[in-house]
Amino acid sequence: MNVHSGLRLASGEEVVFATAAVLYETRTVRTRQGGAGGFSVRIMKGLTYRTGSSRGVSVTTQHIAPMCHGTFYITNKRSIFIGTLRAIEVSHGDLLAFEAFRDGLQIHSSRAKDLCLVGFDDGDAAALTLSRVLNGDAPSRVPSRNRSLDALIAGGAPRGSRNVSRATAVTVIGAALFAVVVIAAKLGGRVRRDEIRSAQSKETETRAPRDAVAELLARCGPPERDSTTNDGAAPVRRLAYIKKKLELSYKREGAEMWALTERSVPGRPGRQGRVTLTVAENRLPCATGLLALASEATRPLTRRPDESH
Repeated sequence: MNVHSGLRLASGEEVVFATAAVLYETRTVRTRQGGAGGFSVRIMKGLTYRTGSSRGVSVTTQHIAPMCHGTFYITNKRSIFIGTLRAIEVSHGDLLAFEAFRDGLQIHSSRAKDLCLVGFDDGDAAALTLSRVLNGDAPSRVPSRNRSLDALIAGGAPRGSRNVSRATAVTVIGAALFAVVVIAAKLGGRVRRDEIRSAQSKETETRAPRDAVAELLARCGPPERDSTTNDGAAPVRRLAYIKKKLELSYKREGAEMWALTERSVPGRPGRQGRVTLTVAENRLPCATGLLALASEATRPLTRRPDESH
């Protein structure tokens, strides 16, 4: 059994770093806020009137404070603090992560009771030493931390913990690659939809006039309500897709052709119930390219929604 300045070492264990240090601990402080006192007035024997009172709300806060002085060691197997009031050892096999400050280290163990926050002069040297030990003496670079323990003691939340688990690193990299694949697939699908949309637009411009109602029914099927009335000289046909909250009004053009004249909410024809082209195509995506009015024919066509029918 080796001995180093009073520290008992296991067989094959050697000290690679030692420094005077201070051990910090997290303390819980409970205070009561919002309390109000009342008073009692005796009216007669056996009858007392008491005003309302409240005890307030218990508020729990935590702060970090120095616990004791001692020596902090890093060996090839453990990180150890030997102090005047407490001693802590964290086996490197149980080490989960550590955070380097320019004036100390915070060590996280798989055993919660072994959480260790120590302060000393050269935090960078300790962090570099611990990193090399954990990586089998392989060259390792620990970024210099401008942040000191003062921010943590003042209530700053710990951040930037150095994770030493390879499984965690693999998980993070895998999640990033998955996100890249998903984004690429979405972009590819969007480009493909734009190409299809452009082809449909060119086809619409070059082919002969079509029966808008016949093509709508062929794509989307019959609506919940289909009615035809005479509005002056030209018949008006209304197709109401009630579940989609869309009603389309057509006027007869020629002997067999219908032309779209209005988009609205079912049961609310007229100006107050009008629906824009974008909203109409979102509600009835199977009819994309068929819902533009004559006055909108020269406008750019809206992009087809992601969902398909």
